[in-house]
Amino acid sequence: MSLSHFLATLRARWRLVALVFGFMTAAVAVASLLQPRSYTATATVVVDFRPDPLAAQPLGGLAATGWLATQVGVLRSDAVARRVVERLQLEQHAGYRERWQQATAGDVPMGPWLVAELAEHLDVDPAPEGGVIAIAFRSPEPALAAAVANAFMQSYLDVAASLRVDPARQYSSFFEGQADAARRSLEQAQSRLSAFQKANGIVAADERLDLETARLNQLSTQLTTLQSVVSESASRQVQAQGARADQLQVVIDSALVNQLRADIGRAESQLQQLDLRLGDNHPQVQEARAQLRVLQAKLDRETRQVAGSVGVAAAIDRGREATLRAAVDEQRSRVLRLKAVRDEGLVLQREVERSQRQYEGLQQRLTQASLESQSPQGNVNVLARAEVPIQASSPRWLLSLLLGMLLSGVAAAGSAVALELHDRRIRTAEGLAETLGLRWLGELPSPPPTAALPTVQGVVGGPVHAVPEGAGAGVFASPKWPIARLHGAGGGAARPGLPLPGSRADAAGRWSALSHPAASIGQILTSLGSLGADEVQGIVERQRATGERFGEAALALGHASHEDVLFALGLQFRYPYTVDEATALSPELVLLNEPFGPRAESFRSLRSQLTLPRDGERGGPGVLAVISAQRGEGRSYCAANLAVALAQRGGRTLLIDADLRRPRLHEVFLVDNASGLSNVLAGRDDLGALRSVAGVPDLFVLPAGAPAPNPLELVERDAFPALIDGLRGRFSHIVVDTPAASHGADAAVIAVACGAALLVTRRDASRAAATQSLLTSLQGCPVRSAGVVLNRF
Repeated sequence: MSLSHFLATLRARWRLVALVFGFMTAAVAVASLLQPRSYTATATVVVDFRPDPLAAQPLGGLAATGWLATQVGVLRSDAVARRVVERLQLEQHAGYRERWQQATAGDVPMGPWLVAELAEHLDVDPAPEGGVIAIAFRSPEPALAAAVANAFMQSYLDVAASLRVDPARQYSSFFEGQADAARRSLEQAQSRLSAFQKANGIVAADERLDLETARLNQLSTQLTTLQSVVSESASRQVQAQGARADQLQVVIDSALVNQLRADIGRAESQLQQLDLRLGDNHPQVQEARAQLRVLQAKLDRETRQVAGSVGVAAAIDRGREATLRAAVDEQRSRVLRLKAVRDEGLVLQREVERSQRQYEGLQQRLTQASLESQSPQGNVNVLARAEVPIQASSPRWLLSLLLGMLLSGVAAAGSAVALELHDRRIRTAEGLAETLGLRWLGELPSPPPTAALPTVQGVVGGPVHAVPEGAGAGVFASPKWPIARLHGAGGGAARPGLPLPGSRADAAGRWSALSHPAASIGQILTSLGSLGADEVQGIVERQRATGERFGEAALALGHASHEDVLFALGLQFRYPYTVDEATALSPELVLLNEPFGPRAESFRSLRSQLTLPRDGERGGPGVLAVISAQRGEGRSYCAANLAVALAQRGGRTLLIDADLRRPRLHEVFLVDNASGLSNVLAGRDDLGALRSVAGVPDLFVLPAGAPAPNPLELVERDAFPALIDGLRGRFSHIVVDTPAASHGADAAVIAVACGAALLVTRRDASRAAATQSLLTSLQGCPVRSAGVVLNRF
């Protein structure tokens, strides 16, 4: 249900809403007045946020909130309530004993009943951001309310103190036993440590492990250095044993080797000179070559001797390395033994330290628990004691009344909605389109309760202004005249000699002659006999003096009435407006009684919606059946005014009253119903039963005729479709009024014969289920839906 439908439902069912709202509001008011007075006394306490009796730090955040909720639960507990009963001796209170007897007849012990009674009238309100708790108690007696609130506060203080002290005493006993056990464990650990140190000769500041470790590091460094020397010696030894011994550094550094190399160099130089000067076979050359060979032999021998010393040095280095490696291994074994002894001692030392810390912690908790167990004060303190209330806390009549009105409004709206869901009505245009899914054509206003004669002032809402024109043109050219915008009013100059009839009735009968576009208002009024020559001359003179139009000047001088001007305007613009004839017809014909009002404009809009071409179809409704689901939905009202609107647009229009069960169009148009549709369908009459409508040219009415015992059979026969087909060629528009679909299948049969149907609904009256059932019955039938309209009456 949408918001608009909900509001429309409340508006339509306002009587039910008002009845439920008034009844419930009155009931709440009476209940508030009859409710006995009650007084509320409040005591407040402040609590200290601590998680348990042995914790010293306050709680914070969610922990504090949870602990405060725990305190509220303690305050509401039966233990506190029993202390209150004992403290005040409420079992001896006369009022409580009387209520106990009335409630239980003595079958239930008074103690548990009192506990439940106190809990029912107790309110505990903790502050969400602090440690303040308000303890409120309600009672018919002010003094008793204050006494019980203070008793609850004091009982809660006692319970809170006991909850703090009793666990502390239990903790004290527990920690005392644990501290004794920890002390014995510490003594045993210290004994084991002392015995170990004595057996291994370890003192508290024993540094032997550090010294041995330093010595091991020193030997390891020496061994590493010697290993590098041995490696180098081995490399030199290998080189000395090879072909490259002369390249050894010791050989290169030998002075004798260097002297021999110098002598060999000089000998080779001398040999080369002698060989060049004396020849190869000269004795001196041979002697010099022999000396060179001797020097080279000495060099080789000396080189081998120097290289041989490298092997001796390498052997010595390898011996030193083996000795140093043995010393390192022995020192490492000594360090590992000392480290094992020290690690075992450290384990025993840590065990002693752990036992010491455990003993000290337990001793501290024991001291704190002992102090807590000796303190009679809990972590709750009195902030304010309850005073005897002066004013009653309930009933609060204004608040109860406002709340009752709110609940009554909700219940009233709910009852209206429930009834609406049970019997859904069409309330709004949105609900209508949503329910039916048809083309929406607009809303129709309700007809006036009585006939009203339209006047110039009533139509335009202000005075009439005109401009000087000879013999008066159209009067509605001023922007103050809405009718001018609707009809494009204006007129030309008077044309003397234009033949006009002499009376209004004759003018209505000779529409084509009087509605000539050249005829001015002055000519029309003169031809009607409303103005004489002298009056016309006076009107023209006033036009020239004031600048008014002819019609306005005639009204100002009193020479013409409002009805005369409107009638002339209707003839000038080919719009039928007959005041005399309209007053004799039904007030429902708003297009005749109020032609320039908003009601008439609604039917003109509906006419435009129906006559506009759509989807390639020819404009105009042709033959249109006006149907509705129930009686009283404005079906005949819509059909009658739609027929008048179509006739005013132009073209012969026929209105047929096919409601043979409860006809009423003959009453609307004041025509004779002795002969009509039933007579024609029965073959007892011909189309001479057609009736013209006075004041509306081109509009004819075929009344229902004599009452028939078989209305459905008459319209189901072939005569009715044949009649409709025969009338199609004689009339531009045919509108057929039908019976309500809830009283028979006549509407569906007539709609099929017409070929098109306009559905009429009524706001707040049409039932959605009945309307949907009507549309369902037309599904599959050769009927074109022209749309749906909603009556607002």
